[in-house]
Amino acid sequence: MGLDPGWAEDFQRRFDEERAKIGRFNILICGKTGVGKSTLINAIFGSDVAPTGNGVPVTVDTEYFAHDRLPVGVFDTKGFETGEHGDTILERLGVEISRRRQGPINDQVHAVWYVVRSGDRRFEDSQAGFVTRLAAFDLPVLIVLSQVPVRDGHIHPDAIELAAAIESRGLPTQPGPAPILTNARVDPWVTPELCGLHELLDATAEVIPASVRAALEAAQRIDLQRKRRRAKLAIRAATTAAAGTCAVPLPIADAAALFPVQMGMLAAVSAAYGVPTPSSRLVQAFGSIVMATGASTIGRYLAGTIVKFVPGAGSVTGFVIKAGVASSVTLAMGYGWMAVNERLVRMTDEEAAAFLGSDGVKDAFVAAFRDAWTNRKKLAAEIEQDPQ
Repeated sequence: MGLDPGWAEDFQRRFDEERAKIGRFNILICGKTGVGKSTLINAIFGSDVAPTGNGVPVTVDTEYFAHDRLPVGVFDTKGFETGEHGDTILERLGVEISRRRQGPINDQVHAVWYVVRSGDRRFEDSQAGFVTRLAAFDLPVLIVLSQVPVRDGHIHPDAIELAAAIESRGLPTQPGPAPILTNARVDPWVTPELCGLHELLDATAEVIPASVRAALEAAQRIDLQRKRRRAKLAIRAATTAAAGTCAVPLPIADAAALFPVQMGMLAAVSAAYGVPTPSSRLVQAFGSIVMATGASTIGRYLAGTIVKFVPGAGSVTGFVIKAGVASSVTLAMGYGWMAVNERLVRMTDEEAAAFLGSDGVKDAFVAAFRDAWTNRKKLAAEIEQDPQ
């Protein structure tokens, strides 16, 4: 017997809804040709987000690249030189920024990274003027020093000197006048260590509108703790709702009544992780978990899970689900699904497709479910203490 297709449609709908709630984070990235803008973007977001194909022109000098499955978009100036060309770009950008500000938040520009290559060893007056005029558009502008030589945790003195010179200008940048020193690509001969990426992510999250912070956290690929916090909020909400569903004990045969709550949780967890995997594959992955238990419906799956893990549950016909059991099973499912998503965000598209089509997805889910069930009291206390 095949799995009831209705829940798959529900998951797709809920996942689309959760992604829509998260929205989209848009970054404008500026800098001379060759400063490493694309490398920096792709290091933070872990995918070919920045100009690797054809973008959508928004001005003569600027294109917009939106990832088809990650909640991020990049406005990229095509590499400018200072002087008259820079002035022209600024005029066109100002018009475009103002126009977008009148529309939906997902279409607006939320922050600017102005990238300066550390190897240039100078920051010109025209560059300072460009930054000042960008900030006058009422956008948070962050100066990013790129390709910074780092070895054994020590930054090259020339990069430190350039950063100090930029800071001394007191430009209206955020979160302060000091540039953020980064290296986004390892080169064993020149810059053998990454640096500054977490600092850039933290600074960007600090200065952007709160309404798009969830999109930034979902899209980025370097800080899993941010994703975990967001996913745990979804689990906490679902465990509370599940307990409410069973405030009056629910016959175990009616366990499917819990699934709308849990379905929403699963969708919210995947959205929080920003998994760049087609949602149809996520549906198939959870379907394989259910089918592997021998169940043909979600109700039977939940009932079987409760009978298996809850002491004294006995048989499907002789047990009722109380609030504590409902919230604990929901919590364990949430952590099991977190484990699957956490594996996915570390994978390439090819690795993710292979993982979702294998027993590995079921094994990861079940192992994390068992661990969460064993430690359910501790985990429940932890998610209650996590800040909103």
